[in-house]
Amino acid sequence: MSTVATTHINLDEMGVDWIDDTNVKVVEVVTDKLAYESNPEEIHAQYPHLSMAQIHAALAYYYDHQTELDEEIQRRWKRANELSMSISDNSLRQKLLELKNRKKYRRRRGHATWHWCKNCSSWPTSDYEEKTGVNRGELCNECSAKEMAGSCH
Repeated sequence: MSTVATTHINLDEMGVDWIDDTNVKVVEVVTDKLAYESNPEEIHAQYPHLSMAQIHAALAYYYDHQTELDEEIQRRWKRANELSMSISDNSLRQKLLELKNRKKYRRRRGHATWHWCKNCSSWPTSDYEEKTGVNRGELCNECSAKEMAGSCH
């Protein structure tokens, strides 16, 4: 009786683990499993061109080489983060942060004075309108003083 062993995994000349007859790396299947806690059937839905045998082989290979593949996954995440930081437009990033952190001003309906500090004695808690950005002259004296002193949020 002869024995046939099918691994479904091939190593290329660079040492990269590939699933047989595909352009899918073992690390790609494993990353999906780890990131989304996918079971083999869910992985198959993501990679319908892979057989269940290929998916199970990739997972078995991962568990046999878990330390090395976990290190590779970490290297990939680190590199992706580095690339993301290096190509991001700092001026755009700064503008988005400014918008995110922009103060919200409130005033009681029918009043001219705006407030931004929740610790202000005149901070409106009901029947108010809200907006971002006001002219200094429209800001209440108490809020202006706290803003200059940096004593409020």
